[in-house]
Amino acid sequence: MTDSHDRSDLRDELRALKQRLFEMERVVRDRVTADRELPEGDFDVLACRVETDRVAIPLQEVREVLPIAEMLPLPEAPAWMCGMMDLGGRTIPVLDVAARFRRSRREVELTDLVVVCRSEPRDVGLVVQEVFDLQRVPRARLSPPVDEVPHATYIRGTVRDQDGQMLLLSLAQLIEASDVPMGDGSSGPLGGRS
Repeated sequence: MTDSHDRSDLRDELRALKQRLFEMERVVRDRVTADRELPEGDFDVLACRVETDRVAIPLQEVREVLPIAEMLPLPEAPAWMCGMMDLGGRTIPVLDVAARFRRSRREVELTDLVVVCRSEPRDVGLVVQEVFDLQRVPRARLSPPVDEVPHATYIRGTVRDQDGQMLLLSLAQLIEASDVPMGDGSSGPLGGRS
């Protein structure tokens, strides 16, 4: 009987190690991919506030900033999905970045803003609480993400400026990690892939 338990324990441990290896490989792959998304040299960002955090979105990904608007809710969507927003005939999914950070639903405020970002096959809206300004970031000021936070693969790193640190977001990784419905099967359960 002991031999059977030992084998079972070893199988469980092996499964756990394989899962950990898979997660570590994914983190490394995602970080390499996110780094390739940035232009060489200096780059411009839109500096925003997400609750108490300062975040930076690469300007090359930003289409426009709009006031919050009425959205069509998505049944069974994750807590951070606000719904679908109509932009003059185009419908885009809208993700609440603060709710995604804390992994729980948050009431959207009338003062919130939607940063409409370029993505394929459709644009995506990111809800933020405030937009500060545009900043030019020397690539040398970009610090890599903290490896101890593997669950936040959508953080490319941190950028330090005169007001402190900002989290640099990876739009592609944020979409993938948040099950944003893209209409082509490219997201998690809501987009068609399970």
